[in-house]
Amino acid sequence: MKTDKINILNYVKNNLHKLSEIGISSNKIHLFEYNEKKYISKTPLMTGDNISPFWIMMKNIFSFTFEKQISQLKNIYSTLKENPHIPFAPFVISEKNIMIYEFV
Repeated sequence: MKTDKINILNYVKNNLHKLSEIGISSNKIHLFEYNEKKYISKTPLMTGDNISPFWIMMKNIFSFTFEKQISQLKNIYSTLKENPHIPFAPFVISEKNIMIYEFV
């Protein structure tokens, strides 16, 4: 299972320029298929000092950064799973600049 997730991550990293971009906000969002299953990848556009006013305030007030949020995705999703009233796309894997979810 872990190997499959790493393979998906490597597929995205090696083919990001070929994936279908379906949206853009604070992330570039791509839709792709891997082994006949659909996924979404999110690539953050806000890194380092290139952040929105919201993240500037989060950093200044709470010392919380966009990068810290990404690094905590696994923990956040574990908490969300406990609440059946919040729908979310199942988390697959993330790395510093790529987040992957199942397409629902």
